[in-house]
Amino acid sequence: GNQVDEIPGSYKRYLVNTFRNALDITGTPVRVEFKAGENPYKDKRNTLTERQVKKRRRMIRHIKK
Repeated sequence: GNQVDEIPGSYKRYLVNTFRNALDITGTPVRVEFKAGENPYKDKRNTLTERQVKKRRRMIRHIKK
């Protein structure tokens, strides 16, 4: 997921200063808000193709020997 809680303060300051310089708004308070999104694939199960299923069976058979 998005690790917005673990963004270092130095990187936040870097972004604020970059926006100030790019937008030429020196001295203006700038607030940067980080939002975490939900993972749209967290409940989706990955379905294997027929080829992947066969390879998996071969590997399991090989490991059991």
